[in-house]
Amino acid sequence: MQENNALSLQISKGEPSVFATVVDWLLSGNLECHKPHESVDSNEGHHCLHWYKVHTFAERYHSEKLCNAAIHRARLCIQLSRSLPNSAEIQNMFNHSPANQCFQNLIVTEVVNTFFALSMDDVRKGMPEMIETISSHPAFHSLFLIAVKARYQARTAGPTNVQRKRKMDSSDAAIPPVSAHSSQQTVIDLTCD
Repeated sequence: MQENNALSLQISKGEPSVFATVVDWLLSGNLECHKPHESVDSNEGHHCLHWYKVHTFAERYHSEKLCNAAIHRARLCIQLSRSLPNSAEIQNMFNHSPANQCFQNLIVTEVVNTFFALSMDDVRKGMPEMIETISSHPAFHSLFLIAVKARYQARTAGPTNVQRKRKMDSSDAAIPPVSAHSSQQTVIDLTCD
């Protein structure tokens, strides 16, 4: 982006659909998804691929508000469509974005949430597709395993100190103090808001 005294702005390296979305956002203040969420058209790619491109555009031109709006819109589209990006789309997103980007973390979080929401039968049926998705990019694979481990540990950690306190009867039994080295587990959400 280059500005000069003539009040012109030159934007390069952008797709027309992304630029149209950005102009629409500048005029309305909202990002709207114009594609139906019931199905994902394989020719156009997943909803979040468009929002990833909008997010990348916003990062390139240092627009934090647009970055946050694109992440929020992508999260809504993933939840409404109940489908996830395929391995090629994940690979594309992870190959063309800087490390530790909020958008990458959003994708990891949504894939992990979907994984934990599946029944064992669904896991068995979808295992080849899940393996292909998880192994699509080394950084995605690593973040996915870290998030699954954290989520699993939080799920199996047992009751927290507050829950233990509620379960105790009304006797005056002392509750053991929480030490500084307590191994209390929490769910880790990798997304940025």
